[in-house]
Amino acid sequence: IEKTTGQKYLWNSSQFTSISKEIINAMYHEKDGITWLGGPEGLFSYDSNIKKNYKSSYNVLIRKVTIGNDSIIFYGTFCNASSVVSNVQTENFKSKIKYKYNTLSFEFAAQFYEYEQDVRYSYFLKGYDNNWSNWATSSKKEYTNLDEGLYCFMVKAKNVYGNESQTAMYEFTILPPWYRTILAYIAYVVLFVLALYIGISLNSRRLRALNLRLEKIIRARTAEIRKQRDEIETQRNTVTKQKEHIEEIHKEVTDSINYAKRIQEAVLPVSTAARSILGEHFILFKPKDIVSGDFYWATRVNEWLIVTVADCTGHGVPGAFMSMLGISFLNEIVRKQEVTQANRVLNELRKEVINALQQKGKTGEQKDGMDISMLVVNTATNECQWAGANNPLYIVSSTQSAVGSRQSAVSIGTEDCGLKTEDCGLIEIKGDKMPIAIYERMDEFTNHEIQLQKSDTIYLMSDGYEDQFGGPHNKKFKSKQLKELLLSNCTQPMSEQKEILEKAINEWIGTGEQIDDITILGLKV
Repeated sequence: IEKTTGQKYLWNSSQFTSISKEIINAMYHEKDGITWLGGPEGLFSYDSNIKKNYKSSYNVLIRKVTIGNDSIIFYGTFCNASSVVSNVQTENFKSKIKYKYNTLSFEFAAQFYEYEQDVRYSYFLKGYDNNWSNWATSSKKEYTNLDEGLYCFMVKAKNVYGNESQTAMYEFTILPPWYRTILAYIAYVVLFVLALYIGISLNSRRLRALNLRLEKIIRARTAEIRKQRDEIETQRNTVTKQKEHIEEIHKEVTDSINYAKRIQEAVLPVSTAARSILGEHFILFKPKDIVSGDFYWATRVNEWLIVTVADCTGHGVPGAFMSMLGISFLNEIVRKQEVTQANRVLNELRKEVINALQQKGKTGEQKDGMDISMLVVNTATNECQWAGANNPLYIVSSTQSAVGSRQSAVSIGTEDCGLKTEDCGLIEIKGDKMPIAIYERMDEFTNHEIQLQKSDTIYLMSDGYEDQFGGPHNKKFKSKQLKELLLSNCTQPMSEQKEILEKAINEWIGTGEQIDDITILGLKV
């Protein structure tokens, strides 16, 4: 402890730094200012009467710079222009080293001779290192595989008293390899231009020779080509006439089909007025071709609302002919004869189709006909009759209790699809396994009687939706997925349900092709 000005004292431990790592077991202080310190490593004497500057400056010197294994390019001494020894590196002493000698070793030493073994060094190679190195007693550093560029090696020392020296520096330049020099790049450009010139010259000579051969071939074939041209022009005129004739026929056929479409639409309840008897509903109608083999039909007889969705044999023009027959027969049976019992309508319709197509049930006979779903609703009491030929009926309720009561009321042929949520249920009533046509089984169609509730939703459909191929594995959409789609959106407005169904089937088809006519009619009670 040293007394400073005034009554202040300063703790100074610099003089004990050299023994700070030793263990002191005994200490004796004499009156003359000498203190004795004893430990396992020996006896130490400290004389407080001797004053010493522990922060005196000193230098660190770069003693040697070596390239490769043994080529020394610097011996530790700089000289100025007058050949006088200097600590400053002049331009003459800034080495320019070839790229192949890009491994350098630096040796350095501090001009401090007390406890030399405890002097530590820190170095930094500007242009290569990011930070100064940690303090270490090693007085040598090697750098290998340096890239071309300007570098400055810097080193500093710290003595046993923690006092740092001045920084010593050595600048040098690693030259680029010969293949990355300016002359090399110029040579590359010259060689490229020369190679390009030679290549163009050789190619031009080859092209001239080729042109001569081609001219001979062209002259030899010109006469033949002229002859062939005349023949081709004659054939072209013939083909053009045939093409125009085919286009005319195609236009006539297309115009006829489009006219047939207008006729078909005329007999379908397309207009708002014609569909007003259905109340809240939607109709998803997607013909595969211009005209459709599917059709939907609705009428009202007294308090009975009669709704039908049918799928005729085939699609396009053949299916459209069958649909026209079906609509015509339904108008005769329901509107004129006022037959309003669902199964009786189908029985009468089957007789008319068999008579019109002169079906006898013979082997090899054309078995044209239709699958149909026939719904008859009493608009006053919500009593419902339904009969089906192959096609089913789906009923969706907004309450489980309504589902249960309806299940007990539905006659044979009903089946709960199993798709139930907490608030919804779906009932499927399957149609009889026989078409509206001559068939091996000619039983009367079953008449299902159901008591509907307010806000129940009824779906009639053809098989085009569920049989459509598509999706990631090009498989059928299937009825299970259709039921899930109907059930999950049954609470939506009818117009939105149509949009959801149309979007789902379009995404399912994707870039594929629609394989059949698609019709779904939804009706809210």
